[in-house]
Amino acid sequence: MKKIDYVRQGQTPTLLDTGKANELIEVLNALLNIKVTTGENPLVTYGKNGVNIRVPNTADIDADETEIWSVIDGIAVKKTFLTTDG
Repeated sequence: MKKIDYVRQGQTPTLLDTGKANELIEVLNALLNIKVTTGENPLVTYGKNGVNIRVPNTADIDADETEIWSVIDGIAVKKTFLTTDG
């Protein structure tokens, strides 16, 4: 994905321009499609189909697990975080 240029007052393209608006929509749609997987090596890829984040297997990380409960849309949800002293 390429960087989206700023729009400028009195110049084209504007967000009313279909091409510029679709450029913005494509980037936003990619950010709405984020997938996190585990694998041997960490990696982040980004494109019009989404964002893929590969993190090491948790068994390979020297870390402590910290569980935190929060309320999301009225539902209690448990989140587990890996924490280290480094």
